[in-house]
Amino acid sequence: DDVFCCALRILERRACAGCPADTSHPRREDGIRVVFGTPVTTGAGIDVPLEIHGAQRIGGTKLAFDYPDDRYELTSVEFPAWGDGDWLHLSEARDGQIVLGLVRLGTALALSPGEEVVNVLIHLALKPGQSPGGALAIAESQFSGPDGVRLDVPMAQGPLPLAGTGRLLLSAARPNPFTAATTFTLTLDRSSDVEVGIFDVGGRLVATLHRGRLAAGTREFTWNGVRAGGSAAPSGIYFYRAGANGQVVSRKMVLLRGN
Repeated sequence: DDVFCCALRILERRACAGCPADTSHPRREDGIRVVFGTPVTTGAGIDVPLEIHGAQRIGGTKLAFDYPDDRYELTSVEFPAWGDGDWLHLSEARDGQIVLGLVRLGTALALSPGEEVVNVLIHLALKPGQSPGGALAIAESQFSGPDGVRLDVPMAQGPLPLAGTGRLLLSAARPNPFTAATTFTLTLDRSSDVEVGIFDVGGRLVATLHRGRLAAGTREFTWNGVRAGGSAAPSGIYFYRAGANGQVVSRKMVLLRGN
């Protein structure tokens, strides 16, 4: 019930009768940052990467973003796959805003260096008859520490134009989930130095599929579920990521090993 109460307060659906008002003085916290990645045009609309740095300092947060709801519809929000019982995450779109809520469920959470950044992916679908445009902007941010104290977190991130780049495109992996191997394509609009790799949910590099120059066009890549050292990667969620010309795009895949 306490977790549900906190979740309701974060998303402001209704007041929680049993939760007293927080009148404490906020504590300054400069170790938390919210950063937009490069928006990527997709077949349906646009994907916006969002990084929340300093997860080890966060007990709960609510982030609200203004977005052009006359052009786009929020289809989904991807959060990292933490261990069961670690975090509760919520998202919704209402009144021209995308609202994200993140609540730590445990009193203690051990994070590896790669997990100190929460990588979120916001999927926006372009409405019929609309053209890409507008901007995503932080409208409100609320943070509390693991000890429950409200945090004063400066927000330096400015509005993000949503025109998209379209220069670096990753297809969906097929099959997904997969047991032996999966294949995806990378499309470039110009010759570029490119890195293509597989990463786990903690952001650690699992395997490098390509590093070097590629000509413009579409290339196919296959991952057979093997780590860089030659051992088999365990079942789980992975991300295939490509970077070129200062742009990074990634998508999710699921590896299922047999018993």
